[in-house]
Amino acid sequence: TLGLFWKKANLPAAMASLIIGSSLRLLMYFITPIEYAGIDTLIPPVISFIIFIAVALATQKKHPGIKRAGVVDYVPPEEDVVNGDDLKGYKPPI
Repeated sequence: TLGLFWKKANLPAAMASLIIGSSLRLLMYFITPIEYAGIDTLIPPVISFIIFIAVALATQKKHPGIKRAGVVDYVPPEEDVVNGDDLKGYKPPI
């Protein structure tokens, strides 16, 4: 979600966060003793979040965040969603 709403989010940050977070989760799954079961699912997301922010800030000059394409600018009214009018003009990909 941070990648959608934070203007400084970029591809290197997303890739680093995904790879390191997933690798850390797998590693911790196999090395965590049974007494600490469950901790292996709590630590990797925090580390992944920190890495995402650090890499995004460190790579801003080479990979500036792109302007978001109206992700947060338009939310259709509830009446339009219920009536199906929020899809007016939608053309499915061919």
